[in-house]
Amino acid sequence: MIVHVAGESDPEAVDDQIITSAGYGKAAWGDGYGMERDPVFALERHWHSKDQLLIRPQRPRRT
Repeated sequence: MIVHVAGESDPEAVDDQIITSAGYGKAAWGDGYGMERDPVFALERHWHSKDQLLIRPQRPRRT
């Protein structure tokens, strides 16, 4: 899955990034209960190495 992330210097420009994992993290709130599930569901994303993340369909060429 790809997300469009707004650029910091130009909010109108977007960068394509790949979602690599998703889920709840763990946090220690410092209240003596130890590690607990964070209530926020997060998406982890990373930069890709291609110029564009487009996948061309495999189909016969039209004439």
